[in-house]
Amino acid sequence: AMSEGEILQLLHVLDTEVTEEEYERVIYRKTASLIQACCRLGAVLAGAPQAWEDALGQYGHNLGLAFQIIDDTLDYSGTMDEFGKPTGQDLNEGKITLPLILTLNRADKADKELLLRLILQDERDAAEFEQIKALIDRYRGLEDAVKKAESLKNSARTSLSIFPDSPTRTLLLDLSDFIITRRR
Repeated sequence: AMSEGEILQLLHVLDTEVTEEEYERVIYRKTASLIQACCRLGAVLAGAPQAWEDALGQYGHNLGLAFQIIDDTLDYSGTMDEFGKPTGQDLNEGKITLPLILTLNRADKADKELLLRLILQDERDAAEFEQIKALIDRYRGLEDAVKKAESLKNSARTSLSIFPDSPTRTLLLDLSDFIITRRR
């Protein structure tokens, strides 16, 4: 699934018409599928009931999607020191992520034309990247991408309601909060 996700992502390089649904298919395969499998595997190895296995799988699925969306927002909102890699790297690699998808869908004609020109350039200078960030801010691309990640986090947390209170459950709940607030 992870290999499929990487291939799907390559197929969508500089695809400014990629939909939210296509984006979610990519991030499920390249990120969430691994987290889902790891969470589910813990239950399998422990010999837990099927309901617990399913709940942990759903937790991992939603947590993985939220993780990747936040990662994609940090490419526009983080700093090199915080994020550990240069901002704008995803865009430089031609990745059209949720903040851009939302902005492209909402922008008026003039802003969309400007955004498309900036995205499709071979290289962008710092001022042009700042223009892209300003357009994303104007059309709430980051804000609404984070809201989507928070909704997925809440779904992940709900999946854990099947489990009794325990230190492990608390750690999983804390992890879901960390996914949203992390800066790396």
